[in-house]
Amino acid sequence: MTIRKTIILLTLLVVASVTLSLGFPRNLRKEMGFLNDYGDKLVYAVRGSWYPYSKIPYTGVPSEYPQVATYFFALPYVILGFPGPLDTRLIAEIERFVGSYPPVNPNLPSSPHLGNKLFMRYAFVFSLLMVPFLFFSMLIVYRLRPDRKYLAFLMLLPGGLYFTHNRFDIIPAFLGLLAIYLLSRNRDKISAFVIALGFLTKWYLALLLPVFLSYYYTRRKKINWPMVLVFVMTCLALLMPTILFGGLKGLLAPYVTQLSRGFDQPSLFFLAYLFFERGFGLDINNIYFAGASLLLQFSMIPLCVTSRVDTVDKVIRWTLLSVLVFIIFARITSPQWILWVSPLLILTASGRMFVAGIILLDLLTYLQFPVLFHLREYGGPYYDLFLLVFSVKLALQLLFAVSIFRGLIGDNLVFIRLSGRKQSGA
Repeated sequence: MTIRKTIILLTLLVVASVTLSLGFPRNLRKEMGFLNDYGDKLVYAVRGSWYPYSKIPYTGVPSEYPQVATYFFALPYVILGFPGPLDTRLIAEIERFVGSYPPVNPNLPSSPHLGNKLFMRYAFVFSLLMVPFLFFSMLIVYRLRPDRKYLAFLMLLPGGLYFTHNRFDIIPAFLGLLAIYLLSRNRDKISAFVIALGFLTKWYLALLLPVFLSYYYTRRKKINWPMVLVFVMTCLALLMPTILFGGLKGLLAPYVTQLSRGFDQPSLFFLAYLFFERGFGLDINNIYFAGASLLLQFSMIPLCVTSRVDTVDKVIRWTLLSVLVFIIFARITSPQWILWVSPLLILTASGRMFVAGIILLDLLTYLQFPVLFHLREYGGPYYDLFLLVFSVKLALQLLFAVSIFRGLIGDNLVFIRLSGRKQSGA
């Protein structure tokens, strides 16, 4: 991409973010939040309030997010606080709304936080900060797909663009892509550092480390201990403030919160729960089934470390397969996870049907949330449609996973031995 085109792309992304935030703050007075969704941004504003309050994260101000994410949530306050001290009374108003029960639709045109100047400025800055992460993610995809560079623009589909504007998942998506790019340039230790940053932004990025180590082992026939050391030391350095000031309670706080979450979005686990409850009167929402679900999320790691991962393309495919399986078997899912898989799918796209699947997955994600999520009522027609759309999306993810798996299983050493085939490249 030429410098001129790069500048034009960045300018358009900035203009789009500013237009969405300032031009349509009340979503044309619709309750759906189809442009600006304030639900998670309100939570981010509260979790990042440790900075203006001068409190300690996790103990002074609770957070269910990893360390890097929790620190990042304070960045808009840092930027907004340059002209002068912030009015913490306005933050208290946000806290009361987030803590209200029963929860209220945060996108109602009459919602009080839409008149909270500090929060609206926070939301504006937060969304604007997501732009460079999307921009550089696209550049990396563009660089890693020299044969079909234009596919990088699939990251601008409605679902991906919506969740880039309203969530922070584009940050770990970017860090994952950056780690892959660095590995392709033989910058192993720096890629391990980036994975550690990503892991403490969104935990799923830990899946990249065994894939990267397998790639190194396949080529060098030895374990890359420096990569492991860099990953561990970076994690310890980022966790140390929490350990020192919050102790074990502060360290475990985000994990305890996440493990105790209820079903706010559908998942394969949730569909199985409905099937057994309605069909047989059985409740599988217990620690045993949740534990099995967790094990299945990481089930690709043993397959990967016993396989020949000898090219960057296989690194990308194993990463994609690991992330897809992690999402498919997750007890709790989120629609913004489209940002985790979309760039990886683009990097592995091989034909028109595959590209059509990427587009369909994105459109289904946007239809699931925000459209049907805000229209659904339990037992109503939109609720059934909501579950149907998720089911189709889940089936599509399964098809992608099976397709990638079939292309990789032939390199698995256990499979080769059991099938009696000769190992390629031996």
